[in-house]
Amino acid sequence: MLWLTPSKATDDSLTWSVENGTGSATIDQSGLITPIEVGSVTVKVAANDDSGVIGEKTIQIVTVIEGATHLVEEAQYSASQAEVENMDEAKAKANALVQELLEHNDEVSFEITTEDFTAPVAGDVDDPNGSPGAYSFTVKVCAGEDVEETAMLTMTISATPYTVPEQTIWEGALSGNTTWSGVVQVNYVEVPEGVTLTIEPGTIVKFKFDRGYIDLDKGGLQVAGGTLIAEGTPAEQIFFTADYERETYPYAINGDWFGITLMNTDTSILDYTVVEYAEIGVEQFESAVTISNSVIRWNNTEGLYAEQSSPTIINNTLYQNGYHEIALEQFNTNVLIENNYFRDGHVGVHFENSGGTVRGNVFDTYKKHALTAGMDSEVTVQGNTLYAIGDVEDVPILNTEDPDGESPTDESITQITKSNNTEVSSEPAGLSFDYTVPTDYDLGYRPATEGDEYLYVYDAIDSTREVTQTMGADTGLGFGWALHYYDGYLWRFSIGDGEYGEGLDFIRITFNDTGITEVTKMGTDWVVNPRGLTHDGEYFYVNDFSEKKIYRFSPPDVITKDTKIEITEDDWIDIPNADEDDGGTMGLTYDGENLLLPSRDQSVLYRIDFDDPTNFTEITLPTTLGNDIAWHDGHFWSVASGKGLGKFEINGNQATMVGSIYPVAYDAWAITSNGEGGGRGTALDSPEDL
Repeated sequence: MLWLTPSKATDDSLTWSVENGTGSATIDQSGLITPIEVGSVTVKVAANDDSGVIGEKTIQIVTVIEGATHLVEEAQYSASQAEVENMDEAKAKANALVQELLEHNDEVSFEITTEDFTAPVAGDVDDPNGSPGAYSFTVKVCAGEDVEETAMLTMTISATPYTVPEQTIWEGALSGNTTWSGVVQVNYVEVPEGVTLTIEPGTIVKFKFDRGYIDLDKGGLQVAGGTLIAEGTPAEQIFFTADYERETYPYAINGDWFGITLMNTDTSILDYTVVEYAEIGVEQFESAVTISNSVIRWNNTEGLYAEQSSPTIINNTLYQNGYHEIALEQFNTNVLIENNYFRDGHVGVHFENSGGTVRGNVFDTYKKHALTAGMDSEVTVQGNTLYAIGDVEDVPILNTEDPDGESPTDESITQITKSNNTEVSSEPAGLSFDYTVPTDYDLGYRPATEGDEYLYVYDAIDSTREVTQTMGADTGLGFGWALHYYDGYLWRFSIGDGEYGEGLDFIRITFNDTGITEVTKMGTDWVVNPRGLTHDGEYFYVNDFSEKKIYRFSPPDVITKDTKIEITEDDWIDIPNADEDDGGTMGLTYDGENLLLPSRDQSVLYRIDFDDPTNFTEITLPTTLGNDIAWHDGHFWSVASGKGLGKFEINGNQATMVGSIYPVAYDAWAITSNGEGGGRGTALDSPEDL
């Protein structure tokens, strides 16, 4: 190709000529050369504008076959692994490349022979570049019947390099069967009915963590009628843990994520897993799930929890979970807890309204008890080893209905049958498992003990509310599930057991601006598990979660140490839809005309006239509620709604949330109002409060 400059030249004509060397050729004035003899010639071109500009180029004249072969030999053949993965694909690619190279040589043909193929190896995590392959072949170029040349060529096949896959953060309901492997990041995921989530051995599932209280957004996994198959191996355990690194925190702590919730599933499996740093490690409702060969540790409240379920818990290591390693409440049946190693906790196993067998376990170093049972439980405890359980006055295996820890009579509500349990004076060796407990990190404390970094008490003032008074820390009352303000006092029930009756004690709390000044307790023989307390101006009403009843009562005018509150058969009603297979409900308030009681699934509020309880009506709720509700200034409030404390109005049979404020402390179980406006009308009962 020839370029003539400048482009504005007045005479742009040229004169072409050829000077023969070892070869010969002719050329016309358009620059087209015609070869005559093989060899070299020099082509010259001169400008015709008297400038004296001359250009020249020596070229080599070859035969058609020589030219074609030269082109083939000089070619750089390459392909990618995506295009070439085997011999046939390599040959097809080589044919296409040679054909393209010789497309202007109509007088020649070619044939590929003598092939050798080495497959490329794609890159991976360990070898990102991979290994290139090669395809060696011979090209035979022909011009006519008797003229041919051959060329040896190699086509290099580049390996596909490894690229770090774009990280997917799982969130929402799974739409179909899903498998997780490797490192998986999760916000909050639901496994609905008909869907199976399979987690392969060695997988690390990291859940979104949150350590604040403003717009709380922790991760978790809820199996809602679906199936979770998490089957690791002794060498490849499956981890369910906190994704603290996502927010560049240096380490995880208890309560960083919500935990695993199993609902309506008896096909799920957790085997050879590690569950750590959650609020509750694994909880199951209306389920029958086996948890085996797993490590359950550093969860903020319960390691394992169940209601209305039949869990099997075998060959696990459970330690340093907040309240209990295992808590079984509300109508669990056929529970089996066998061959587990419990250590370094507050209470090992707790039963409420539940029955099962605790057999062949080791309980090593517990602050209070190895096992407690109450509220109409039946537990067989046999063949367990107990070491360093509680203080001198504590009973290792405690019936909470009897201060001595023994079932007082055959008619006792709770029965614990004990046999062959051994208290040892030296630390036991533990149990032999085929898996190891990971030791690359140690939290360094049990939740709710010195060193705990969890945020239990929130800011006194934020953008939505102000804390005006905190009281009760030094009274020894502990937290509770029922609280009500009436007649200038705070009223509540004891938790666990009572001092003055077979049921829980009813407690009157006198207080002023400086705090609690007096605590007065009254006995009952009928309250088992209060989860909501209110007053209609004449009577108190309490919602008993275990008995699934609402009791009506009045304390006597004069209260003494031996005061006991009596009721009659007319002083209780069954809660609506109190089917034997269902558990109780949480919360109770009075709206000035009727009692308001949340349903168990919290989809509706029941509006109840205590004197005509079967003619209740239902109020549809816009969202699930929390542990308690309270009526204040024409609205009801609920914990764990909206920002944390939700305000609702009722129009006909529909409730609407009209506002919310942030909570004041972690895990508020009860709420009440003193009737005052101006932001001073609410009291809460939480582990850090009363």
